[in-house]
Amino acid sequence: MDFKGFSSDDFCFFIEMPKNYKREIRKKIEYFGNEVYKNLDYSIKDSYKIHKSISVKDDIKKVWYNISKAYQDRSIFQLCGMTIYIQIDKIGFKSIIRGGSFRDNKSIGALYEKISRNPEAFIRLLGSFNEDYFLKAFRRMPLQGDKIRPGLEKWETIFKIRLQKVNYDLIEFILAILEQNKLPGIQILTGINPSDAILKKPDKLVKKAVKCLEDLYKFLSFIES
Repeated sequence: MDFKGFSSDDFCFFIEMPKNYKREIRKKIEYFGNEVYKNLDYSIKDSYKIHKSISVKDDIKKVWYNISKAYQDRSIFQLCGMTIYIQIDKIGFKSIIRGGSFRDNKSIGALYEKISRNPEAFIRLLGSFNEDYFLKAFRRMPLQGDKIRPGLEKWETIFKIRLQKVNYDLIEFILAILEQNKLPGIQILTGINPSDAILKKPDKLVKKAVKCLEDLYKFLSFIES
């Protein structure tokens, strides 16, 4: 593919989502995602082996490329991973921790325990991100019926905060959110807005994306270490 970066047409696609452009936008995000994944540090690719783009859906104004664990790994962190995505206002990058509640032997339980035992380490981790990064807490909800099934869930935002000033008050708030929600999740995310000139410089864009994902991986490795 002759990838030249992303143009205004790619972002404007999400206004009406014309059928004749769906294949093009998916091909672009898939090619971009593959280039980024190829250049990630080996330790990340060794832990997160699955990488693929997701079909464009009319009810979700976003096209994304997932980086996740192989299903056969049977890890308690199975539902964690990273995502590259495009929507009307950005090219985005995020790391996601979800799975179970704070009492379960799953990823949210591991995150809760890590923060509770060593809040200083979590403060240092969050403080290592610059002001272009955000932390978002969300509630996992079934897309259909009353039970979450594979691939059939929606996320309801609880709060989103810029990682600018990180202190113990924020840590206590995060712990309270994890305690009070049955199926919570936490993301750290950042993005590039459509007016950024780097979007038309493929090589520099890939390098920036690799740096973003390698930064975001620190959040995942925090609970897995």
